[in-house]
Amino acid sequence: LYPAGDTATTALLVRAMREEHRNLVAHVTELKATADGIVAATTASAILALFESHLYKENDLLIPALVADQNVSLGELLAGMHELIG
Repeated sequence: LYPAGDTATTALLVRAMREEHRNLVAHVTELKATADGIVAATTASAILALFESHLYKENDLLIPALVADQNVSLGELLAGMHELIG
């Protein structure tokens, strides 16, 4: 989805969402490394909040913009998605 959304109208959104991916990975790495219960709980809460915000942006902002773009075939972009995520 992101390469298709990396256009003039949604490029900043996609750039922000890619940065969120990096932040999520960093938080998960931190969560894996901690043995402190408080740090684990707060890091897990941060992951959940960031993921929920990210999911909203994808489902309610990016995908509708891609659907509205006549140059984009959402069906083609999502082909194979079921095999990828199960």
